[in-house]
Amino acid sequence: VNRIRELPQNSKMVATHTDSPDVLIWDVEAQPNRHAVLGAQDSHSDLILTGNQDNAEFALAMCPTEPLVLSGGKDKLVVLWSIHDHISSLAADPGSAKSPGSGSASIKNTSKVGGAGDKSVDGPTTGPRGTYQGHVDTVEDVQFCPSSAQEFCSVGDDSCLILWDARIGASPVLK
Repeated sequence: VNRIRELPQNSKMVATHTDSPDVLIWDVEAQPNRHAVLGAQDSHSDLILTGNQDNAEFALAMCPTEPLVLSGGKDKLVVLWSIHDHISSLAADPGSAKSPGSGSASIKNTSKVGGAGDKSVDGPTTGPRGTYQGHVDTVEDVQFCPSSAQEFCSVGDDSCLILWDARIGASPVLK
């Protein structure tokens, strides 16, 4: 794990970045070996956020006001997800996937994640709500505006700070 962030609306939910394009969402209370117990089951993420095209190792943020996740990586993209999108898809098709932390075994959409030396992990997936292009090199960090879930910024190895507003599209507001 390269980066871990807690969901402000639920302290038992965290997001992690590894040497992979995907963001993993974990319900820490639902994990079988949250306590150090010899012989405990391996932990598996409760939800996989897909959308980055290349490794996204460090740029990870959780929105302070809504269950939104931001990521950036080597693909030069900033990617936005809503955890509610996964919950909404479960309501539309209750047999399609387990909800984060439910422990249910029914999984329809799966993704293999893991970097060099990591084991593959299966789990329910959710695609992005938005993908934002504007950097010409790796996105190294992302951050939500403290007072607006729709405004955020990113910085990259291209020496650019970019301000974004999801309400007006996928182009930078200010670069």
